Amino acid sequence: MDSIIGRKPARELYSFNAGNDNKQNNNSNHKSTFFEKALTFGLAASLFGLYTCGCNLFGKAKEVFGQCYATKHLLLAPNITIGKLIETELPKARHVDFDDTKCEATEVPCSSNIEGFLNPVEENGQEKTEDNTKKEIEAKLDKILEKTKQYCRRLESFVFDFVCLEEITEKIDHSREISREIFLGREGVTYQHSIPGKIQENKYLYEYQLIRKKGKSEESRTLIEKNGEKKNEKGAKLEAFVLYYENITFGPINLVGEDAKLYYDYRIVKDETLNQEGVVIIEAIPKSSFLPNLPFGKIWVKESDFAISKIEWDYESLRNYQFIEDRAKKYKAKPQITLRTEYGIEKNGIRFQSRLVFEEAYINPRGDKFTRSKTTVKYKDYRFFTVEVDIKLK
Repeated sequence: MDSIIGRKPARELYSFNAGNDNKQNNNSNHKSTFFEKALTFGLAASLFGLYTCGCNLFGKAKEVFGQCYATKHLLLAPNITIGKLIETELPKARHVDFDDTKCEATEVPCSSNIEGFLNPVEENGQEKTEDNTKKEIEAKLDKILEKTKQYCRRLESFVFDFVCLEEITEKIDHSREISREIFLGREGVTYQHSIPGKIQENKYLYEYQLIRKKGKSEESRTLIEKNGEKKNEKGAKLEAFVLYYENITFGPINLVGEDAKLYYDYRIVKDETLNQEGVVIIEAIPKSSFLPNLPFGKIWVKESDFAISKIEWDYESLRNYQFIEDRAKKYKAKPQITLRTEYGIEKNGIRFQSRLVFEEAYINPRGDKFTRSKTTVKYKDYRFFTVEVDIKLK
């Protein structure tokens, strides 16, 4: 079940795509990787007595970036042209004492020296301690990912039916959007005025219902109140101006569910306390072969039962995040975006959403912050009719 946050194209502004498109093509990385390995080997070889025989050792190269200069002590590539292939021989060494006609390749006196140079081992066992620490962290991360996958499996297999109040407040500052009005004055003179936008505030109250059974979910809303005016609109659409979202209950499944490892790499950020409970923060990072629009971010995992307490989504998870970057260029500022879902309601071991926050702000070079919009969604007064495992699902 996909979790979608953002605004559909018909409205302003942001949309959240949980697709699995490739993020980028890895072919562009191949050439630089080859060069980096060649450069690393050249450095190590020169330090161990191979000197400037790199021309004869490498022979004729078909992937050379810029010009390479060999000296007695270093193999340099001062002019690197990424992405441009040239077919050439490595230029001769330019050291005054070097005669390439007498240069012969010789074996490194002790092959173990290179290993020791590349991977030095301290006598006090420091590297061994670091290796052990790294293994412990990897083992901890593997355990967290396995447990959170089990949690998501339970979340997917549950049957539930609940109703709650969904309170949405939003504030949009249009003061930096200038509108222009043209009118006809006396004697046919045309005038144009630049009028700054105003601050827009909206408040909506819905009765929100989510039903899930047989692996399918259905959301529905009844609009109870809009900007202080009483309503009773069943089957109402979400009217928030800035942000559109769907099925945020299932947000964890996108990041740490059954097949999530196909799309993400993970790392442990830190341990901390949230609401007097120990949590581990992990980060899901899209694999380099995947294109944008794949939601990603940081996940707060409870240490006690490995349920998901909070997710902070990276703003590039928004389908239309380019609008944010375009606006940042217009403001000559850096975007500071918050997109957070909190799961503070627990029932039968499953966590349900308690709050959704979206803030679109920009920081100028002086450090001044301009908050262009903020949307806060609160979920309260839950009434659960069914929260149980569907034994038919495996």
